[in-house]
Amino acid sequence: MIAAAALAIALAGSDETFVRTALHFTSGELSRAQVALDSTNIPQREYAERVSDDVGVANTQLLALADHYRVRLDYLPSPQLGAPTTPQPAQQTSEAKARMLAGALSPRRYFAIEIAQQRAAVSLYEREARSGEAPAVRAYAQRTLGKLKYDLALAERYSREEPR
Repeated sequence: MIAAAALAIALAGSDETFVRTALHFTSGELSRAQVALDSTNIPQREYAERVSDDVGVANTQLLALADHYRVRLDYLPSPQLGAPTTPQPAQQTSEAKARMLAGALSPRRYFAIEIAQQRAAVSLYEREARSGEAPAVRAYAQRTLGKLKYDLALAERYSREEPR
């Protein structure tokens, strides 16, 4: 019993909140990208393809960190408020929202959502990269931050272009 307790690795509250919030972001972004992959708008589809690749890798790394640090994933914090949402599997909730919005996501609306979410994600990752306590979590945030900033700049550029 004592040996098992010694093996359990716990994160500081802020690092655990980061992992949960980052997983919430990636889950929502993957769901929106899946919807946008069917778009006839070329920039929207190109962006969704890039995001699917980048976020898929980030999500896998986050899940590995969550597993390593035994982060409970039955509910995730809202990225806007940092407060727990209704205890439901986050991916199921995000997929349902994405399906519901599928018909309403014009390119202009899609990029507005992506820009807002990317800005919030960049802020979250910058905070963790600067002051995260767990070295592995802080290093993950530092490695991923550049891709997030690039994806934000790309979404901003595409949002300014005329629909094709």
